[in-house]
Amino acid sequence: MYDAERDISAQQHLVKFNDFCELEDVDYDDGKMRLFSKSFGVEVREWFRGLPDGSIHNVQEFETIFLGKWERKKNSLHLLTQYNNLRRGPNESVHDFSSRFKKTYNVIPSDVKPPPSVSKLHYVDAFSSEFTLLLREMRFVTLDDMIEDAIEVEVNLTTSNKKKQKHETKRVKEEEPQASTSSSNSDAKIDSLVEA
Repeated sequence: MYDAERDISAQQHLVKFNDFCELEDVDYDDGKMRLFSKSFGVEVREWFRGLPDGSIHNVQEFETIFLGKWERKKNSLHLLTQYNNLRRGPNESVHDFSSRFKKTYNVIPSDVKPPPSVSKLHYVDAFSSEFTLLLREMRFVTLDDMIEDAIEVEVNLTTSNKKKQKHETKRVKEEEPQASTSSSNSDAKIDSLVEA
């Protein structure tokens, strides 16, 4: 289903829908238009139902009207600026950032879109320096491979940090009784000196 708030663009939805129709041998315009209208989420379906009767005459016209309404209208320069400013937020998970990165990268028009090798470099640089170093040590074929490994690195770092924190807490707790024991020994020595 296509909804305006989804991660895929209207153009991507249209491509997937046409692939589906080709795979299922849907050849008739009326059937294709009915199926296309059934692929809409709530907001888009409401828009469709609000169209005047008889305003769509064929599939191509339907696709054009759909894209005219729902395709993101940003110029190429704005999209590239948005892409170049991508950085992982301080409390943002790698998964959430990766989704945001791919969504931004995928809507850049192909005539100005950075090549995949450049997108991998930009993706790595969008993280903190420690995380960037860990990712740069790995060799990736695709951006998707890099994202999968970045998620795995985050899990490993989180687990490692939790173990360190647990070990440190345990060490501090073990030192506390020794400190109170030595202070009570000092108190006993002072008491014995005062009595003497």
